[in-house]
Amino acid sequence: MGVSCYLLCIYPITLMGILLFHAQASGKGLFREEFWTRDDSKAIQSVATMFIILHHLTQSITDYGAVDKGPITIFALVGILFTAVFFFFSGYGLVISLHTKPDYLDGFIKKRIMSILIPFMLTNIIYTFTIGVDSERIGDALDVFTSILGITLINTNAWFIVEILILYLAFYLSFKHIKKENTSFGVMAIVVVFMVIASLLLGHDNTRVNGHWFQGEWWYNTTVMFFIGMLVARYKNQVASFLKKNYKWLFPVSLIAFLILLMLSIAVVELVGYYQEWEGHAGYAQKAVSLMSQLPVCIIFILILLLISMKFRFGNGVLLFLEKISLELYLVHDIFRMYFSAVFSFPDVVFFILVFVCSILLAFGLSKIHQLLFERWIAYTEITNYAILMDEARVRAFALRRNIKMIRTAYVLCILATIVLTGVKWYRNYILPVVNYNEEIEMLPNVQIGDQILFGTYETDYSESGKERISWRVVDIQDDKVLLVSQQGLTGYYYHANHIDTNWYNSTIRRMLNKEFYEEAFCKQERELIVQNEELGDKVFLLSVEEALRYFEDDEDRLLEATPNAFIEGINQNSRNLCSWWWLRDTGDEANKAAVVTMFGEIDQSGEYVNIVSGGVRPAVWVDIQK
Repeated sequence: MGVSCYLLCIYPITLMGILLFHAQASGKGLFREEFWTRDDSKAIQSVATMFIILHHLTQSITDYGAVDKGPITIFALVGILFTAVFFFFSGYGLVISLHTKPDYLDGFIKKRIMSILIPFMLTNIIYTFTIGVDSERIGDALDVFTSILGITLINTNAWFIVEILILYLAFYLSFKHIKKENTSFGVMAIVVVFMVIASLLLGHDNTRVNGHWFQGEWWYNTTVMFFIGMLVARYKNQVASFLKKNYKWLFPVSLIAFLILLMLSIAVVELVGYYQEWEGHAGYAQKAVSLMSQLPVCIIFILILLLISMKFRFGNGVLLFLEKISLELYLVHDIFRMYFSAVFSFPDVVFFILVFVCSILLAFGLSKIHQLLFERWIAYTEITNYAILMDEARVRAFALRRNIKMIRTAYVLCILATIVLTGVKWYRNYILPVVNYNEEIEMLPNVQIGDQILFGTYETDYSESGKERISWRVVDIQDDKVLLVSQQGLTGYYYHANHIDTNWYNSTIRRMLNKEFYEEAFCKQERELIVQNEELGDKVFLLSVEEALRYFEDDEDRLLEATPNAFIEGINQNSRNLCSWWWLRDTGDEANKAAVVTMFGEIDQSGEYVNIVSGGVRPAVWVDIQK
């Protein structure tokens, strides 16, 4: 572990410094006269936004916590804490506003909903026309349309916006049209529970789009905090009174309990986990256990924040600035995280600061556009009768109509750009693969063992636009079919997601190869050529120990080089020969291990632990050569 790993600690320290700079303490034994105010929640949420970005960046460099990068690694595992902040204060703020602002719900849809919907749509457009152009999530014009509208999420971080909009709408309908507040709270409880259960049952989205609503644990592992925030707001005086009376013992006990439960929840998620779906096993029990281990941590974390804000008032110029751009900052940062990690190889410290700086700059610009559009929206909806407007209002209405025409023109340009980009995407996804396919079917009948051929495409080099053709070695020919093994390690991946006993049939890597890889790497015509392995029943598979011995002459012949993309994604690589070890499909000497070919080409039947994420993946396929 190098010095650079410890240098990364400057980021969480800086973020805490932003929160605490010019913070005003109430004094020993005293509490603030007014606490848990809107200013308090906004300050905490703005810093929580920055910590969510830090969480995503840490996930990138640690492969979701699997690679040790020093103390910063913990932030790859605790993103739920900062998401819980947003859900809690969103629910809390709604009820406080309902109780303190007359006719709060009258303009709720026009103002509250639109203030979220506008940046959501703006950032969807940006993602669609940037990363979406080369993304597998967009295949045709319909995908462009659904991505811009958010029907499917080109920006997967926007899941929070979808969920919060649904919760806001449910809040409006229940409290606007139900007279009894107790009943309204009951309805909201049912809505929250239903959303949690539905998301848990739906599991993860393994389709090409990978952006369907309510599929993934992040959709439900902190949602309950929204309703808890509502309850705290409703019983604010009683909660505050209890916390004041018990503050001396409650604060230290909460800190200790938080640390214990945090470590316990991390261990539970590592051992049990949310990713427990495979054929014949939906993993509901494991996901429920993981959820139950994380909820207490979120609740105690929020309790600690509430206790701190009873004593400290947060406020400074940086916080005020971040408050104004927090929503846009949350929505846009992944553009730069994905771009800088895919195209360049920056040191982690530089990578972090580039993402933060670029995200803040873009978020600031978008916040200005958001403000302009929101003001125009409010003004436009308030103008109802042009015939009776005074001269000054007529001028204002004329200017407003002109601005609306400009916005419409911008939308037309976006549509035209969509058509052009969709044409480019269509060519890459449908025309070019057919051209490649025609070359392949001419070449396949004449191949010999030992030949190297091109078949299918995969993202092997992010520095190049689009996917690259996959190079394969012909290792066997039987009647009218040939066995192909990839020349390079196409990615770094674990054999199984969890450190448990498993085998090829239950493994995560088998599902990945026969689902995501199979659909991404081969076009429709190529998939028709791929023959099912008679022994395994799989279209794509890994070689066995016996096959690795049979199809390669010696250790040197089994040496594996990784693609540039696989190296960026964290595949293992020996510094001396620049080769990687790679997975075989047989179980190792223990049931939680799988056999491998080492970095030196030797077959290691004792194997590596199945949840090591940096193992090389060298797929194999049988291809029909007579069709």
